[in-house]
Amino acid sequence: MIELRLIGYWRSTAAPLWPDPAWFVDESWASSERTRVLAYLRAGVPLWATGGHSWCRFRCGTHACGSAELSDGRFLWPEGLAHYVERHGVRPPDELVQHALAGTPLVDVSAIARTLGPGDVCIDGSWWSNQRGFRAGASHLSPPRRGTFVARSPGAPPKLAVLRLIRRLPEAQALSYPGLLERLAGGGAVPVLSGAFEEPIPHEISELEAAGLFIEFLPDRGEG
Repeated sequence: MIELRLIGYWRSTAAPLWPDPAWFVDESWASSERTRVLAYLRAGVPLWATGGHSWCRFRCGTHACGSAELSDGRFLWPEGLAHYVERHGVRPPDELVQHALAGTPLVDVSAIARTLGPGDVCIDGSWWSNQRGFRAGASHLSPPRRGTFVARSPGAPPKLAVLRLIRRLPEAQALSYPGLLERLAGGGAVPVLSGAFEEPIPHEISELEAAGLFIEFLPDRGEG
């Protein structure tokens, strides 16, 4: 049996019981310590991946916060936690920080998990859901912004099945299949859904993320 403590999942309209990332912003956090914790988080061993990429709750426009869950043998965190630490000054609870700074060797949980049966990996989410951070009352939440979702290809030209998925959305129909392929293959962005709220993420946008596309949200003027 492997027991892992969940950390780094954030509140949204679809998941209101998780902590708010604004509670953990610490502008006084020493940069040297922050750099070491960031490196530790990025060195986590991938345990599994979910469908689609997470999006930044601080609405910095990043809708590609990763899809993997990483572990060190004690904690389990989403790949995107490093983004919050690096970009927004989020400091995880002291228990994880001290564990990371102690230089404890990472455990390859994925290799161990492959030798176990179903139900032998126990994930505790209660500890994380009860964390309140360092800034009680702070919140990243405000009325959801309205804007446009755009799609980009992560590298290789998208396959025909992905192009068909994109073309189901009204804004993308302004481009022909060759034009759509040319823009994505060249690293360009394709508007796929306008006049949409940023959260909860529309189902059709989640489908594009699950197909391997990078999604970015561009707020309308005046939406911040």
